[in-house]
Amino acid sequence: MIKWDKILARGVVRKTVTLHPIWDQYVRVTQASILHTGKDASYSSALNYMLLMAVSLVANQGIDEKTWERMSSFLEDEKSIEDLDLEDLKVRYEGALSEKTFAHARELLRRAEEERRLSERILSAIPVFKGYKEKELRRESDRLVRNHLYRRLRETEDVLKKFFQSLSDKRLYGSLEDMDRLVMEFDRVKARIDHASYGYTGFFDVVKIDEEDLEEMLYFDSNLVEAVEEIFKKVKALKEVKPEEVEEVRKHLEAIRDGLGDLEETFNEREEKILGVK
Repeated sequence: MIKWDKILARGVVRKTVTLHPIWDQYVRVTQASILHTGKDASYSSALNYMLLMAVSLVANQGIDEKTWERMSSFLEDEKSIEDLDLEDLKVRYEGALSEKTFAHARELLRRAEEERRLSERILSAIPVFKGYKEKELRRESDRLVRNHLYRRLRETEDVLKKFFQSLSDKRLYGSLEDMDRLVMEFDRVKARIDHASYGYTGFFDVVKIDEEDLEEMLYFDSNLVEAVEEIFKKVKALKEVKPEEVEEVRKHLEAIRDGLGDLEETFNEREEKILGVK
């Protein structure tokens, strides 16, 4: 007995085929006959059964002249061939369209989930943030984000200045110059964020923002909110360092400066995005 399970274990080939109505009728009759014997049979099983029978008959008995004539007649029937090919193309197109629609829906879901995740991160720091979907709220949302960044940088700088004062009181001049430059950097970045002016740009004036642009803006805002908190944490860590440990102080100052540089770079990219929307 043939071990069909071992043959099928090699892999089942999935194909979408178009059958002539006559062959479809034969397959259905064959399926009904198999089911009548008490065995289970799907349409595909019945079709495979018919193909197996046909191949076996040809292998054992060959093809007689009359059968050849029928087969040749079928291939010469251009209309039937065209009809079958057209139906085959329709099925393939519908399948491709279905896959494309599914992929589009999946992308929309991904973007919706990503927008929600980014918005939640922003809202955790700025509860009144409204986002950028509605034209009337865009400038307000931008201002809310920039106000938050400015305020957090100012609070962080205040903590930094207290440490600066402790260095000065103890006459630890080795780190004062580095500290002074860092405070100047804070002032410059704060002013850059506070006084950013975009004029009449497409981002604030277009009725509807492209989903990709919207996601990028939320991404920038989320990263900025996170970056300003990281700078605050680094300044708090500096407070734990003994002012007398000059090298350790300088290492922390460098980390704070790097964080401030990353924040400014992200803010610049955000500005380019705003100015680039048409």
